[in-house]
Formats: sequence, C-alpha cells, structure tokens
Amino acid sequence: MRIYLHIGLEEASAARVQSILSDKREQLLRKSILYARSPGNKNHVRLFMAATDPGHVDPLRFNRGYITPQKQATLREAVVDDLTREVAQHNPEVLILSCTQLGSGLRSLSELERLRAMLAPLSDDIEVVAHVDLPTRMLGRAYSAQLLEGRGVSLQAELDLAGSESWWQEALEAAPQIDPAAGVFAETQAPNHWLDLPALVTFWEGVFGAGKVQLHSYDPDRFASEEVVDDIAVSYTHLTLPTK
Repeated sequence: MRIYLHIGLEEASAARVQSILSDKREQLLRKSILYARSPGNKNHVRLFMAATDPGHVDPLRFNRGYITPQKQATLREAVVDDLTREVAQHNPEVLILSCTQLGSGLRSLSELERLRAMLAPLSDDIEVVAHVDLPTRMLGRAYSAQLLEGRGVSLQAELDLAGSESWWQEALEAAPQIDPAAGVFAETQAPNHWLDLPALVTFWEGVFGAGKVQLHSYDPDRFASEEVVDDIAVSYTHLTLPTK
C-alpha cells in the first residue's frame, strides 16, 4: 500500500483539496483508494496533535485538552489504533492522509520522526505532497490569519529575515517560549519559517527520504473551478479521481 501524505499548505487552499477528497470518499473507495476518516473527517488534525513534541502545545492541543504528555500519548495510541483498523477494514491499495497543520506546524526532526513512526506499521511507501504559492502571497495570508488569532509581532519580523543565510533556522530561533496559559503559541506569534520552501523540502526529505516530497503549484482560478479535480489527481501519481 502506498501512503500519500498531504501536508498542506492551508495558504495554498489545502482545505479545497480536503473538501474534494472528502466528497469523493465513497467513489475513491471503489477504486481501492482510502481517504481516511478516523484522523478527522476532512482535515486529519489528530495526526498533527499526536505528532508534535510534548512541549509543543499549539492552540488545537490546548483547546481540545491534550496539553499534558500523558494525554497526548493516549491520543497518539488512539490515532494509530483507529487508523490501523480503518486500513484493515478497507484493505486499500492507496491511503491518502491530509492535514493542513503538518507543513506549517511541525518544527523539529523529532516531530517528523514521530509522525513517520505512526505510519510505518501501515507502509514504508510514503510520498509527501504539498501545494504551494509564491511565498510572498502565502505570507500575506498567513500573517492575516495570525493577526486574527492575536499575533502581537509585526510583519517586520519576517521582513528582517529577507536575505538571511537561513530563513528557516532564524525564524525558528525567533519563536517565543510557548506559554499556553498566557496564550502564547508558536503558530500565532512566531515568524513563518515554512515559507523557506527549499528548506521545507530538505526538512521533510531528511526523514521520509530523498525524492519523497512533491511540491505542486496553487492556481487560484483552477482551484475555484471543477478543473481542480485534475490538478489533485496529478498531485497523487497513478491516481485518477472520479469527476462526478
């Protein structure tokens, strides 16, 4: 079985991809393609919450009660068990997982290794897929979303990184100390490290293997049309999506 792991990005309309895959879930099953339901109906957010480092409490873990390492470990066990049962029930040739928070939210190699360890019992054939736009356009969308969540640092934090030797590393180093009780989360307050797309590919390939990461362009007009079905199919090699 091959696993396609769609890691976003939300700033390139990952939610549109998830909505289409969810709507076509039953048709895909008839083609032996499982768009999993157990990690989340559309956005498989339980994968993200289960994979983060214990101290990396994000707004989702905080709001859903998975703050402590013990509760997170219980969630991780449940995610693995539920996904294993779902795969055993349908015995698909292809498994598609999609979580918008994976690409922008996972920040350390230990988090990627934890995610891979969760999937390894199912298959070691894992392809990582992301849809991306121009970094400047994604930054505008990401910053707007952070402002709505209470970001207190101006866009100058990103502008200061322009021309830096490693945007990725310097952005991570600029992240504040996470303090859930005070409402301080890296996802809200930190500069957006993942905008360094070459570093994003290197980061994921470091755990999932060279050549295992595919970036696909986001075209707003096509994503708003029925033609997006063809684009999604191209994103997953050997996959043909039903048009109706």
